[in-house]
Amino acid sequence: MSMTVEVRLTPAALKERSAAATRHLCETLHLESVEPRDLTYLALALAEVAAQEAERNTTFNQRVRELYETISPPKKAAKARTAPSIKRPTREEILAPLKAIGTVEQSRIAPYAPPDPYALLELFGAEQLPRAMYRYTLDSLKRSVPFVQARHPGTKPSNMGRKDAIVEYIMRYVTEPVEAQSQAG
Repeated sequence: MSMTVEVRLTPAALKERSAAATRHLCETLHLESVEPRDLTYLALALAEVAAQEAERNTTFNQRVRELYETISPPKKAAKARTAPSIKRPTREEILAPLKAIGTVEQSRIAPYAPPDPYALLELFGAEQLPRAMYRYTLDSLKRSVPFVQARHPGTKPSNMGRKDAIVEYIMRYVTEPVEAQSQAG
């Protein structure tokens, strides 16, 4: 039984250790010159061979796992969602003029239609979107939820009776890249 000790590597130390390990690997494999652009190929070859070796060699498997757990940063515990992840703008911020950074068809921002958060994102950008959304009434925001659900089926705000929850929901799905959403959900 081995004992693992937590090692916190600074970004500079991690980079240096990675470079040293790569040099050592290249020397061991008798690879005379591996250009930086070719490191992806080396990493792929190493990962494939290491995976095959780990399948049949439990000692190797355990050594890699222990070293990885020792040098990787500790995993953060998932926090319970108690507060919105976006900062609610003040009344003054909500009422301050918004600056258009893009253009959209006027039909997408009709005054009596539900607010289209995607059109507002194109028009005002992610930074101003919360301010734009908070200008609408709770009822109007409720009517904007189907725009998001059409692109993200099976999702819904945590509380349809709270403006903060609807704006947070809209911000999460309208402004986050697809990759981040799949990891978060």
